[in-house]
Amino acid sequence: MKVAALGPQDAGTIAELSNRLYGEPFRQPVSDLKHNLARAQSRGRNFSIGLYDDRGRLRGYLLAWIQRSLVQNASDQVLLVEDCCMDPDCTPYFIHMVECILQALDANDRYDCPIETVVNPEGLDLVAEHEGGFAELGYIPVASHQYVDPVLGCTMTWLRYVPQLQESGQEAPELEDSVSFGVARY
Repeated sequence: MKVAALGPQDAGTIAELSNRLYGEPFRQPVSDLKHNLARAQSRGRNFSIGLYDDRGRLRGYLLAWIQRSLVQNASDQVLLVEDCCMDPDCTPYFIHMVECILQALDANDRYDCPIETVVNPEGLDLVAEHEGGFAELGYIPVASHQYVDPVLGCTMTWLRYVPQLQESGQEAPELEDSVSFGVARY
């Protein structure tokens, strides 16, 4: 398996994977994916990555970029993980993908950036399964909020993680692996 950066040019491949794995209300049009990735990339804030198998097929992705917190009236910048989609047999690679994004944040002097996401029940299970991995990477959960999304018709959960260094003043963890990426190397 290989991790590589994703950009607007990958929108079609991303849509193919999400259409195969997601139910109808969670699917995003290629045009929306392309627009969101292009906007993040043009601002130097795109940290989206894909997981590819040995045959070059996209098997999972994390769409992530820097933006203002989802918390109402908050002004801090966070890494928003907008979407996570993974073939079920690839979920063990999830925390490695998060680690690669953290390396990119570190390379861009954003190692202390909080992480926020909104997940469906399956995504919440994936995150919970890797809670220890987040801790090993130096991130701890500090807030969550569940709500029923009337459009999606299911319970969604907003999550926020912060680096432990924000709590204790410790330095950011050292990360290994190096992947060429649009705004940084990670």
